[in-house]
Amino acid sequence: MRLLIFLFFISCAGMNKTKLSGEIGQAVQKVCLSSEGNGRLTVLNKKYVYSYESVLEADLGRWILAMSFPLRNPETFELDWSEAGKVKFTSSIEERILKENKNINPKSLEDFTNKLGHLFDVIVRLQLKQSVDNSKFDWSVSDKDLVFVHSDKKLSATFTNLTSNNSFGLVSVTYSDLMSQDYKLDLVVSNCLK
Repeated sequence: MRLLIFLFFISCAGMNKTKLSGEIGQAVQKVCLSSEGNGRLTVLNKKYVYSYESVLEADLGRWILAMSFPLRNPETFELDWSEAGKVKFTSSIEERILKENKNINPKSLEDFTNKLGHLFDVIVRLQLKQSVDNSKFDWSVSDKDLVFVHSDKKLSATFTNLTSNNSFGLVSVTYSDLMSQDYKLDLVVSNCLK
């Protein structure tokens, strides 16, 4: 009898009934832009582990990702579109990465952070139902994940692990270029603050 109860609970736990519709407009709404959780940034072979908070302030025209590293000052990514027709992306982490990794190509790192900013700009615009005609991303939606790939194929982002509150629980962004500069940003959402 215990074996039957155990098997029942295992089969129920494995059943995730939440599926995506296949439409980008509905799938992108499941990206939680105001959230908190844990993350990992991999730069070449060095790993940085952090907790994070992100907030979308659509009325102010900005999205901020604040990363708290153990025993270090927090770092931020900020996307600002408050001025009509202009999008600004700033990051405080580039300087730290360049100081701590002597084999980093600064142009490659800048390309990674700019593409990361552009990715979140596209996601914000899609969520706000704004035009993304100048987007350099292709996207695809399956029944369980959402994938964005930059047109030059250097950066891709996968949103997976639909949670019980109907939002993605894992964001993985990877970047690789011809100079063997590899970066990966993972965000594990523990609390969606929609």
